[in-house]
Amino acid sequence: MEMHDEIADPLWMALNFNTFERLNKIQKHGARFVHYTSAENAYKMIAGEQVWLRNLQSMNDFMEVRHGADNLAKALNKEDGSKKEFWAALDQIRAGLSERIIEKFNKCLPMVQQSTFAFCMSEHRIEEDEIGRLSMWRAYGNKSGSVAIVVDGSPFLSSSQGEEIGAFTLPIDYLDATEVENVISKLASKLIENSDAIRDVPEDKVVWQITVSLLMRALSNKHPGFKEELEWRIVYNELFGKGKILKQEVESINGVPQLVNKLPVADYANYGLQGTLLHQIVDRIIIGPSDQAWLIYDAFVRALQEKKVENAADKVIVSDIPLR
Repeated sequence: MEMHDEIADPLWMALNFNTFERLNKIQKHGARFVHYTSAENAYKMIAGEQVWLRNLQSMNDFMEVRHGADNLAKALNKEDGSKKEFWAALDQIRAGLSERIIEKFNKCLPMVQQSTFAFCMSEHRIEEDEIGRLSMWRAYGNKSGSVAIVVDGSPFLSSSQGEEIGAFTLPIDYLDATEVENVISKLASKLIENSDAIRDVPEDKVVWQITVSLLMRALSNKHPGFKEELEWRIVYNELFGKGKILKQEVESINGVPQLVNKLPVADYANYGLQGTLLHQIVDRIIIGPSDQAWLIYDAFVRALQEKKVENAADKVIVSDIPLR
C-alpha cells in the first residue's frame, strides 16, 4: 500500500529516493514484518481479522513525532542562511513555489500530528523466528502476556494502492538533526536533477506532493536510540484520502477508550494486492515470555484453527527467551 501509484512519476521518485533504498534492502532479504503487542490485543486482531491503526497520540512513542517534526523544522529553517538550499531549489523549478509549500505545510502539520493513525511493525529477522526480539518483549510485555504476529510483508510493499484503502506503508528513519539536514540537501539535489520533468507537472500537484513528502518526513523520523526497532508503519490520515475500507470504531485499550481505524484482513485482489487473506499473510505467532504462555498458545492455535488456517499448531511458537 504505497502512498502513490504513479511509479514512473519523476517527482514522486525524487521525493521518495530513500524509501526506495529501504524497499530494495528489505525485499532482498525476504520481506517479513512483525507486530509486538499485548496478548489481548493480538487475539482481538486475529479473531476479528483486522489490523488496528491507532492514533499516534495514544501510542507509547508519541513524543517521537515531536522529534521528527522539530528536526525537520530546523533543517527547513528558511531564515538560516546555510539552510536555504532546499527552498532555492523549489523556486528554481518554479518561481514562488517555496512560499506556496511553506503555507501549505504549516497549515497541514497540526492536523497530521493530531489525527494520524498508524499500525506499527518491525522488520523481522530469520534468527528471531523462534524467540522474537528481547528489547521488544521488554517494551511491550506485561503480566497478562505479549505476542508477536509475524506477517508476509509483500502486500504492504506493493506498488498497487487503490483509493478505497486510503492507507499507505511508510518506513521509519532514525536520524539526528544533522542527518535530517543532509537528507533535505539530497532531496534538493534530486528535485533539481528532475527539474525539467517536474516543470511539466501541474503546479497544484507539485505543491501537494512536496508538502505530503515533508509531512511524512515529520512523521517518520525517530530518535537514533530506537534504531534497532527497524520500524515501518501503515499510516492513515483523512487529509491524504478517506478511502472506503477502513472502519473507525471505539475500542478500550489498556483501559483507555479511543478511536481505532480497523483495516480488514481480506481479499484485496480487485485493488491490485495479492496474498492478503489471513492464512496467506500470517507467517507465525510468537508467544512472549509469560507465566501464562501455554494458555495463550492454546488460545491462538484455536483462533487460527477457527479461521481455517492449516497446520495452526505449527504456526504458533512459545518463545523461551529469558526475561527478567
